[in-house]
Amino acid sequence: MHDTLPKLAKRKFPNVARGELKIAQLNLGYKCNQACLHCHVNAGPTRTELMSEETTQQVLDFIDRSVIETVDLTGGAPELNPISENLFLSFDQGRSPPSIDVISLSYPNPDKRI
Repeated sequence: MHDTLPKLAKRKFPNVARGELKIAQLNLGYKCNQACLHCHVNAGPTRTELMSEETTQQVLDFIDRSVIETVDLTGGAPELNPISENLFLSFDQGRSPPSIDVISLSYPNPDKRI
């Protein structure tokens, strides 16, 4: 990773202010069926790190208590995490938020619809 702080210190950088949290981006893991050179998380077929069921439940509990409008599921390929189907179904069964985005270039089983 490049050390960018010294470069930023030489420039006028705008103040950053925190607003209301409306989008939750969940990285479900680094497993992917591709190994793209441009991948910013270095995901690939040999990566084994996946979000656990326990962490997923903590995230869902947080979302239930918040004003999150959109959940952005990312990874690697989020659908390769075994918990992803239950996660998708929990939102489909009426859990907030109303908007789900899945950022992925692959789907392991195109005949299975969830």
